[in-house]
Amino acid sequence: MSDQNGPSAPGPWGEQPPQPYAGPYGSPYGPGQPGPQGQPPGYYQPPPAKKSRAVWWILGGLGVVLLVGLGGCLALVGLFVNEIDETIEEATARPEPQQVAEGESFTFDGFEFDEGWRVATDEYDRLSIKGLRATNVENDDLPGAGSSATLTFKLMDGTENLAEISCSSNRLDEGQSSAMDCFSSDEIPPAYETISVSSSW
Repeated sequence: MSDQNGPSAPGPWGEQPPQPYAGPYGSPYGPGQPGPQGQPPGYYQPPPAKKSRAVWWILGGLGVVLLVGLGGCLALVGLFVNEIDETIEEATARPEPQQVAEGESFTFDGFEFDEGWRVATDEYDRLSIKGLRATNVENDDLPGAGSSATLTFKLMDGTENLAEISCSSNRLDEGQSSAMDCFSSDEIPPAYETISVSSSW
C-alpha cells in the first residue's frame, strides 16, 4: 500500500492520477477554495456604486427656501421701518408760518381761532393777545389724550421781527374749545405792518 501522505502513484495502466478540479474558469483550486487574493474562483467584483446626489439637491433646496424666507423677513422689516418713519415725519412736521389779520378768525395746525382777538398789554404792561380762543377741529390721533394749541405771533415790519407773543391752550379733544394764555417779554412796538403765526414747538 502506498503512503497516503506521499505523491499519488500512477495507476496500473500508467494513467496519471486525477488533478485537482480546475473550475469553470481554469482555476487550479478546487471548488469552494479561495484564490490567491482570498476570492472564490470565478468571482466578479462589481464596479463601485455611484454616490447619490439626492442629499445635495435636498440641501440646496433648503438653502434656497431659507434665503427666500430671510429676504421676505427683511422686506417686511423695511416696510415697517418706513411706515414708522413716515408716521414720525407726519407727527413732527411743522406747518408753514401764516399771515393773519388782527381780530379775524383763522385756522392753523388743526385748530380754529375765533374772531375778536387783539394785540394788547396785560396788567403788567407786557405785550399780549387778548380774547383769543381755540377749538380742536382735526387733532384726534390719541383720543382722550388731547392736543394743545401752541402759537407764536410775530409783529413784523417788512422782514424785521419787532416782537413775539407766545400763546397756548388747554389740552383739547377734537371738538373741544378753550381760551388761550399769551405772554411776551417784548414791549409793544409803536407800529407794525403785519402779524404772522407759526408753531411754537
